Amino acid sequence: MKNRTTSSFVRFRFILGMAASISCGAFLTHAQGQAGVPAGEAEPMKAVSTPNRIVSSLPDPIDHEDLARYTRMLSLSQDQLQFLDFLYGDYVTAWNAVMERGFPEVDGLNGSATILVKNGMNDWTQAGACKAFFESENALREKLVVVDDEFLGKMESMLADVQRQMFWRVTGDRERQQSRCYVLKLRSVRLDLSSVVYNELFLGEEELHAVDPILVEYERLSTPLRVKVGQIARKNRGEGKETLIAQNLAPDNRVLDQTNPADRALIDEARQRHDALMAEMIEPQIELEKIQEEYVRKIAAALPASKGKALEQRYRETVWPSVWPDMTDPESMYERVATDAAIDEDVKRDMRSEWEAYRARYSVLSEKMKEDEGGHTQALATYGRDRDQRDYRNDMTQWRIERMKANLGIMRKLKSLLPSEFQQYHTQLEYQIRNAESEIKAAADDRTYPLS
Repeated sequence: MKNRTTSSFVRFRFILGMAASISCGAFLTHAQGQAGVPAGEAEPMKAVSTPNRIVSSLPDPIDHEDLARYTRMLSLSQDQLQFLDFLYGDYVTAWNAVMERGFPEVDGLNGSATILVKNGMNDWTQAGACKAFFESENALREKLVVVDDEFLGKMESMLADVQRQMFWRVTGDRERQQSRCYVLKLRSVRLDLSSVVYNELFLGEEELHAVDPILVEYERLSTPLRVKVGQIARKNRGEGKETLIAQNLAPDNRVLDQTNPADRALIDEARQRHDALMAEMIEPQIELEKIQEEYVRKIAAALPASKGKALEQRYRETVWPSVWPDMTDPESMYERVATDAAIDEDVKRDMRSEWEAYRARYSVLSEKMKEDEGGHTQALATYGRDRDQRDYRNDMTQWRIERMKANLGIMRKLKSLLPSEFQQYHTQLEYQIRNAESEIKAAADDRTYPLS
């Protein structure tokens, strides 16, 4: 496979079954000449995040992973798939034409606007460039949505009546994808659970049939809220930047002095306006968060145990990246020991008693960490600030150390209870014990332990 690069356009290919990156950005990429794709076949251009740029609100194009969801949602026939492939070629052509005409201007204005970012948000006198960037990007976004709508309208026209009754799921899916970029401040609402189930869990038809009614419920509830968040964010985006600037720059372009009472009043007034805008955007996300919490459990319960566990793990690692994954968690090790038929039942019973007591403690520590990180994330999302970042990091590091010490304690206990003839388990436990000791030392030595 050979990628060809022209100017700032980097070429790549999404292929069915591969996880597509979801990003918003500052330069364009599109695909050509990749695996399974005839050389010369175009793919839709996509704006990708780059450092030191204002994050874009442009949606990603419909890609092959999206088409895979639509195919299963609607149970498309082979004839329909062939026609869909034809329609998708027209979609790519139309999408790329809009991007090629409109994106260079947007990208240029973004470069001018991000002087604030490049200068550490200190050169407030250049702030006027933000407004031009937002207006240009919004105009381009509207044109891209028209391309989406035209494609979906043609797709609907090829459906049978029974499929057309469920087409709202496809249009709703697209609306959710269009709202997945910068506007979702709470981590708990960033995952679209339907997308994860359809594209990441590799369900068989019977497994999908069992969980699909729950996904339908979830989509009906979550789609309007995601759309609302996007609408509010785009409406408030320009004013939000203006209020941020107004906390630092007077109307006459003079940098405000926080020690001056008159300037302090201007700063406080701008901060209050900024907080009100942030709160307006976060309210529907808090409502959506409740739906996420409810339906991740419902969906997981309807899946085979291993896939339900994978969904819950995917969700919690997205929502609480400072809490999970726990690289010293001995759960998988304990499960192997607890199910080994060669180990005496009396030994297993003693181990189980120790394990249950430890796991209760583990759950308490994890819940405290979740609560602390959740509060911090919501404060940042609502107000753009929280208590001193160092205090937060140190608090989370201390919780992590306590939890790792609990992990270390149970591993040592399991090792002491295992008969010596089970050498392979002793060896594995000794390795995990050394790893936990190393992680605890690293966290204790660095009070600003890396957090997401």
